[in-house]
Amino acid sequence: MRNMSFAMTTEQVIHHQKDVTRRFSWWDLEPGALLQPVLKTMGLQEGEEIKKLCGPIRILSTHVEPLMAITADDCPREGFPDMTPFQFVQMIQQHYGCEATKPVNRIEFSYVMSTGTTPDWQFCTDDDVVAGALDVLRGEKYCSEKMIRQRLRVSLVRAAHVVDLLVDRGHCGHWDANGIRKMLNADRVGTLGR
Repeated sequence: MRNMSFAMTTEQVIHHQKDVTRRFSWWDLEPGALLQPVLKTMGLQEGEEIKKLCGPIRILSTHVEPLMAITADDCPREGFPDMTPFQFVQMIQQHYGCEATKPVNRIEFSYVMSTGTTPDWQFCTDDDVVAGALDVLRGEKYCSEKMIRQRLRVSLVRAAHVVDLLVDRGHCGHWDANGIRKMLNADRVGTLGR
């Protein structure tokens, strides 16, 4: 897996507050590719190791556009919710010494769950959710919405979705699908009735 540096937006990536990046490179990047977000890949001192910021990211789309084509909707997605497109372009121009018309590769990505990380579930695909749930719940004797909420630290709605995915995709293993659905309904009624 290749590393991608996020030196200018380290905190945004660590906290999953960024899902678009603009680069003057990565022209060969394909949707579906997995990359490892890191602090930096160049300029490492002797003995300095590459620092991972979070689990991998999956590329969703790429396209070339002028730097100045950034929209107001993309500023928050770039990790700068308080900037206007003009301010964002100025920041990049000052940092890289480039023209506003310079072509950039607009890269959209999602965060992928990996061992030892707690993802922001809104950015995970259903496949990642299922893989993460199976990893966390491996070896358990039973599965319920409550267990998923506690173990994965997700909302009631997301926990229900996770269990529905496990059931629908036949990943119940030794868990009884009908039993899980009954527990789900009981959990939902009990929680909503409070």
